[in-house]
Amino acid sequence: MSIGMHQFVRIAVPGVFLITVMVLCVVMMFKKKTVLAIAILVIGFIGYGYGGYKLTYSVPVKCPKCSGKAYAKKSPKGDLYYECTECGHIEKTGWSQSDWGD
Repeated sequence: MSIGMHQFVRIAVPGVFLITVMVLCVVMMFKKKTVLAIAILVIGFIGYGYGGYKLTYSVPVKCPKCSGKAYAKKSPKGDLYYECTECGHIEKTGWSQSDWGD
């Protein structure tokens, strides 16, 4: 998976999950099941945050230099970069985790 596709999936998959949870929450509110709706919403936000984190740091991308596995890492300043586990190549993205609210 390319770095650009990785970032798209990292945002889109948890986003679709959160939208689905919010729709389910609204349905439960109309059925007068408020406690269940609140529980679903809380679980949804936790799943959104955890899912985005796992997708960012646990799913490898293809290294642009050697086609090996590269994983996302965060610098002390909060900048996101990818480091290849095979050749050690570092690909800077110019993105910051603070741009996404993480």
